[in-house]
Amino acid sequence: MAAFLVADEAVAHPRLALRLGVAMACTFAGAIGCPPPASTIVAEPARLPPVVRSLPSRPPVAVVAREGDPRAALAVAVLTAGVDDAAGPRLPVALAAMTEARLAAQGVRDVTVASTWDGYRVRALLPDSADGASTLVHALRGALVSPVAADGSDLAAAGRKLAVLARHPVHDPALVEAARCSGELVSLDASDPPPLAPATLEGWRAASQGLGRVVLGVIGAPAAVDAVTSLVLREPEWPAASAVVPRPPAEVPPEAPHVYDGAPDVAPGAARVTVIVHTADAFAAVSAAGLLGDRDGPLLTRLRALDPGVALRDVTAAAQAGEGCVALSLDVPHVDPRAETDAGGVLATTAAIARQEARRDVASGDPGAWPLRSATLAGDAREAADLAAWWGLLDATSSRVPGRVRDSLLVGVAASADPSADFASRARAVEAGIERASALWQAGVVDARRTVERGQGSLWMLLGSPCGTLVEGEGDAGLSALSLSALVEQVRGSAHERGVELSEWITSEGVGIVARASRRDGETPVALARRVADVAGSALTTGAVDPGAIGRARAELMAAAGQDDTARSFAALAEALTPGHASWSFPLATASGLEAWSDGAVTSRIAALRRGPLRLAVLGNDDPAQVDAAVQAVDRWVPRSPAAPRSCPPITAPPAPRPGVYPAPPAVQSSAWLAIPLPRGASSSPVADAASTVAAALDGPDGLLAHALSSGLASSWSAKIVGPREAAALVLHVGASARTLDAAVAQVRALLDRLRQGAFTEADRSRAAARLASLDLAASLEPRGRLVRLWRGDPAPAATPSLEAVRAWLADGVHDDGLVIVASRPAPAKALP
Repeated sequence: MAAFLVADEAVAHPRLALRLGVAMACTFAGAIGCPPPASTIVAEPARLPPVVRSLPSRPPVAVVAREGDPRAALAVAVLTAGVDDAAGPRLPVALAAMTEARLAAQGVRDVTVASTWDGYRVRALLPDSADGASTLVHALRGALVSPVAADGSDLAAAGRKLAVLARHPVHDPALVEAARCSGELVSLDASDPPPLAPATLEGWRAASQGLGRVVLGVIGAPAAVDAVTSLVLREPEWPAASAVVPRPPAEVPPEAPHVYDGAPDVAPGAARVTVIVHTADAFAAVSAAGLLGDRDGPLLTRLRALDPGVALRDVTAAAQAGEGCVALSLDVPHVDPRAETDAGGVLATTAAIARQEARRDVASGDPGAWPLRSATLAGDAREAADLAAWWGLLDATSSRVPGRVRDSLLVGVAASADPSADFASRARAVEAGIERASALWQAGVVDARRTVERGQGSLWMLLGSPCGTLVEGEGDAGLSALSLSALVEQVRGSAHERGVELSEWITSEGVGIVARASRRDGETPVALARRVADVAGSALTTGAVDPGAIGRARAELMAAAGQDDTARSFAALAEALTPGHASWSFPLATASGLEAWSDGAVTSRIAALRRGPLRLAVLGNDDPAQVDAAVQAVDRWVPRSPAAPRSCPPITAPPAPRPGVYPAPPAVQSSAWLAIPLPRGASSSPVADAASTVAAALDGPDGLLAHALSSGLASSWSAKIVGPREAAALVLHVGASARTLDAAVAQVRALLDRLRQGAFTEADRSRAAARLASLDLAASLEPRGRLVRLWRGDPAPAATPSLEAVRAWLADGVHDDGLVIVASRPAPAKALP
């Protein structure tokens, strides 16, 4: 916390408010954010928790007993809110000046007196001696409860400070709220105010400086805090102050944006965006200030992605009577007048994002946190006592009526140098652009699919593009795989630090990022959802991917491609199944592609993915509110454009499959692929159901392939449906020695011919149905499998088709001359020289 005095030479420092959260005031050219604060008050309670001691006919005493401070400290907090709100800061400034002068007149030195809009605080170190401590406590009481002196000394002290305050008028009436929240003490009078009358000053004093509006704070060893409490009890009783009337709950609707002439503070061509958010819980506001000021937090990360020139000027939190508020200020260095009315302009988007993040962080604060614990974390005992007194005062006078979050948005722009320019028209245009941008960012753009699995250990999330690899052609097959791998590589370390596990998900019909995490100690289910959503959302939608991440992803995929003989041979099969679109069947990157694609190609593919449609699947582990929070948190990361619709590029259908026998790159082990292409677009039709049944009958340890090949012709075999809906195929794989591979392939072809001629039996169909059920169960046992199904919107498994339907497809769709066969063999040994 920082406190500043209203001195004779200068009034209120611009950051005068009691700032109990992160308080920063800096601007980095060309960058967003400020260094993290040296300390923050949000932490676990100390072992010796602070308490407020209620005393008979005396002010309460908020105490924190702790060891190690060389001297104990004493503070007094006085609440002036509600006494004469029309006077604004004049009231607390006048009373603070009078109290300071009275203490000085009694010989009390090294005392700090600081004003806020809602009151003022006094703090000092306790003298070592018992007599000195008694003198300080007595002097403080006398300075507060004694009536205004008839000799005019009190009035003169107040008048000097008020004269200085009058030289700092508010720049624009709309800025009063911002000044109050950020702590800037400004004069509300358009002209010089009339001299302060003695009766007015006495009325302010009597209404403010008594029981119900004063709390003492003391920090030190247990003996010291007990001694101060005893000294307070020895003093005479205190008079009562005026009752504190709680402020009504905040209004729900956000206020319309207000544009004002920011010159000379705002340079021509620039703008300043200020967001003020009020909440009924002061500690929630304090917590939000820390989140908003985090350089790597959502607000500044989103703004960096929008325009690196936008800079955080300051973010402050004020704990006030009956509420708390956060004031966030951003500088936009370059404003294009032509784009001021555009919902996608930098100024309008900055304002919409800042407002969205500020409301979100304030609303997500912990209203149940005990704010007095903040006093235990301050290093300086005087600051700790100050915090204890003020929090104790606010807690004692709070109505604890839950209010709703209310916010306002101010935008300062410099009036044009052209005298003929109409600033009012320009202001209305900017306000309209911000309104459109806010509406754009409130509307969801992510296709969200959600479900709740109560009691699961983790929350799972899949965010990806439904365009998949279907947008890829001959020249960029597998580029999406490299791009997603680079995205994950870029953020893997930071995600791990936040306790989130990331992995890429690459298929022909969808590419994206899978994220999962478990709750941390003390973390709410909604906080877990937001943590995972922020990691996944920011990873996929914001920020440039550096060459280092692309290089690491490329090297990892190259190593995998070089070691995977099966993948290389399957890639050759994919080229024959979907000519010119191999990644439809083989979505992973090939070695040749990895070598050919530039970093620029990767960056372009990532940008295209971010512009396209995005789908989100969430497996929550608590309740619907958790998954709703996850969806909302992810959605706000997705860039908006008022003009460009989100849709996949038109898909160019590949030429028909090329039946025949093809060689594959040499491999360590011999193997062959045999594929039966299905009709284009048949993967969700009865044809696909029949083909899936045949694949299940062929597959497995007791399937038809096992009976045909287990005599020693082959060492491994499998059958499955591969490829997207647009170009699926029944694919069989056979692993054998170089000596028996041809015979094994011939045996498989003969088996398929027998099935085509009617050899498929009811026993085969029943066994296939059992295997499909087993495979479905296996896929559902893992949360990742259920997540992918949710993302895809896969329906419940269809009933196994009849024997007649399967035989009909075999007779019509399986022909030996329609097979695509790829064989891979070891490279021939080189002859010795």
